[in-house]
Amino acid sequence: MKQQEVFKKTGAIIKELNEQYEYLQSTADNLNDLELELFVANTHFLKDHAEILRKLNLQKVQLQHTLPPHLEEKKARPAKTCRPEARTCKARCSRNKEAKHRRTQIF
Repeated sequence: MKQQEVFKKTGAIIKELNEQYEYLQSTADNLNDLELELFVANTHFLKDHAEILRKLNLQKVQLQHTLPPHLEEKKARPAKTCRPEARTCKARCSRNKEAKHRRTQIF
């Protein structure tokens, strides 16, 4: 489970506990054992989710401190080579070399 999912679930448990509390408060004169047991079970459920949330947060913080920042490396392009059987490629490559040579002579 992701941290956000656990956080949302924790909020849902808190809402349910509030609803159960309001119900128990309205029947405070005659409390139902089953309702009280359900309320206690949900408090344990909330405690467990809060503990999981704390552990997930601790893991996240530890990862941030242990991992180096991501640096994207530029990949070197392999040099283009002409195949002997590709005459047009060979001619094109030689023309490009000549043009490049001429450009460097001008400057």
